[in-house]
Amino acid sequence: MCLAHHMQSLQRMQWLFVVAVILGGCVTDEPDCEECEPAAWTQHVEDLGRPEISVYATTTNDPMAPLSTTVTVGFAYVGRTPGCPVIDPSVTLSLAGVAGRIKSPGGAYHTAHWQCGSTELEVVLPPTVHAPTASLAITDETGELLLDLGNVLLERAVEAVNNPSWTFANDQPGTFRWSPASDVAQRSDIGMSWGETSAAVMQPITHLDDATFTAPLPPGASNQLWLIANDYRSCGENCKLTAIARVHHAATLNP
Repeated sequence: MCLAHHMQSLQRMQWLFVVAVILGGCVTDEPDCEECEPAAWTQHVEDLGRPEISVYATTTNDPMAPLSTTVTVGFAYVGRTPGCPVIDPSVTLSLAGVAGRIKSPGGAYHTAHWQCGSTELEVVLPPTVHAPTASLAITDETGELLLDLGNVLLERAVEAVNNPSWTFANDQPGTFRWSPASDVAQRSDIGMSWGETSAAVMQPITHLDDATFTAPLPPGASNQLWLIANDYRSCGENCKLTAIARVHHAATLNP
């Protein structure tokens, strides 16, 4: 039983402070000990919970720009008690032949009270890595977890149909052709912004065909126009995928 339960409220605070300094905190398996750090247990592939995957893929016409596709896999706490899961360091992650890393191992953390942190894995792919399909593999000695990411590694491209120089008038919509068409065929809007750091504005689009659409341009003063398509879909049983494709191009917005 946690020793802190035997103290009055002020004494309890003082005692826990002394324990934290001398012993590094009290660790408990008791679920009702709010002042105590939960015990850790080792998490293997067979213990991983529901995956939530975020993919950020960026394409640009600038060959000097630092391009990458970042894939982050977060696992919801699986509810095993007592204690908090900490992923085994032997767990590996790979996508298209590129190895990933353990971004966050999980374990307990303290804010107003102790709680279990999430497990996160990450792989960053160079811009030369493209594939029509992608399967994310997470493995260790207990097994392998394969997650279907669909076409997230396809190279994205956008053409300014009526403005090949990417020079636009402030009061006129732009006409764009996006590849692959499946990213935008069912969309009613598209994220747009001037400059990477500016907040994207969701602009309504009018389809001319599955790949081609018109959209009003947001106000701005940067020399780069970003177009952003978000996709939310399943990546297997109890698996959620958020795929964010970002394309930016040198552009001019005339007053």
